[in-house]
Amino acid sequence: MGSEAERQAAWILPPVKNSVAVIAVTATAATTDISSLTSGSTYLAIQADGAAVYVAIGVDNTVDVDETAVGVPATKGCAKIPDGAVLNIKPMASLHKFIAAKTSSGSAKLRVWVTGPDRTM
Repeated sequence: MGSEAERQAAWILPPVKNSVAVIAVTATAATTDISSLTSGSTYLAIQADGAAVYVAIGVDNTVDVDETAVGVPATKGCAKIPDGAVLNIKPMASLHKFIAAKTSSGSAKLRVWVTGPDRTM
């Protein structure tokens, strides 16, 4: 019997035609509803394309990001996804319905897709 990580890895899905959300990102923070992707118990991949993107997810459209924020926890704190990198997450459907994103300057795209169902059984 393999580890939990090995069981989960057996279900990783590639980006599927017509199922990848592509979000335009600028230096002004904006929030996008991703609840259609997080409605079930799934795993998501989030990829920065064109520049580093700062992201945070939340329950409603008030989630915001600021790459200069400091504190424990930082108000508007966020994760940085370097250009071309992928952040893999397991969102909680009831809490993670929106994603806020911004660049420090210029523009980029944020690509989000379901990478697999929850297979913790």
